[in-house]
Amino acid sequence: MSLGGGGSNRYDAVIGAAHAEGVLTVVAAGNNNGDACRKSPASTALAITVGSTDRGDGRSSFSNGPCVDVFAPGRDVPLIVLVLVSEPDQAAVISMATPHAAGVAAQILALQPSLTPDEATAALLCFSTKDIVTGLPADTANALLFNNRFDAEAAVCLEPAPPSPPSPPPAPPAPPFIRPPPPPPSPINTFPPSATPPYW
Repeated sequence: MSLGGGGSNRYDAVIGAAHAEGVLTVVAAGNNNGDACRKSPASTALAITVGSTDRGDGRSSFSNGPCVDVFAPGRDVPLIVLVLVSEPDQAAVISMATPHAAGVAAQILALQPSLTPDEATAALLCFSTKDIVTGLPADTANALLFNNRFDAEAAVCLEPAPPSPPSPPPAPPAPPFIRPPPPPPSPINTFPPSATPPYW
């Protein structure tokens, strides 16, 4: 989400409801060189709040802080964009850093769709480079997200998916049907040759 304004409980409520449903939200810190902790939705704790850096890994002069989780390239970034506003250069940079982070989050969830929003956030922060951003306000997280590290860090930041449980063994085949032998024939009364047969 690349939008914001003064503190608003409505944004927080919507993001909280999305978080409860397992949806990860990525929001912009804001672009007036102010305090992101006083902006909404930048100040919500249930979203990833993204600040902007320039090509020298310094905080962009317009990027808010200190309530920022991670920074991403947002100024002097080569791009092709069509913006129908009076200040196209500024409009272009406002929405660069946030979708950069959202794209990395999408890659993470594509590999492990079962992650919760908190687990996906932890993985995204793991991919970031620490203590490299310059010009930060006090108490601002120093972490720069750069998508080129994704493949190299995937084995470290993403737990391997648990193997599927083995399939149960097949049931043993039913024993073949064997017809029982017929009962022995009933004995027939016979008389010895010398015997006189009875008369009736």
